[in-house]
Amino acid sequence: MSSFATLSSKAGSQLALDSDSKLSAKAGLGLSGKTVTGVGETELGMAGGGGGKVTLNAGSAEIGGPKTTVSSDGVTSVSGSMVKIG
Repeated sequence: MSSFATLSSKAGSQLALDSDSKLSAKAGLGLSGKTVTGVGETELGMAGGGGGKVTLNAGSAEIGGPKTTVSSDGVTSVSGSMVKIG
């Protein structure tokens, strides 16, 4: 990992600060706070090892995987100029 500054732990976690900054861990990696915000200028995405993913960009939001569940304790709304189910 080429970088301007790198912090590493004996367990293998790394924080690299360069033009393509990355935070990685060999085991679990957590972010927590009262509010956690991620912003991608053109795209924001997350993917899991089992094939699940969330991708957000200026024109769309995509949530998918082998099993995708949408639920609510209150109202669940689906809306759009065209809604396709199935």
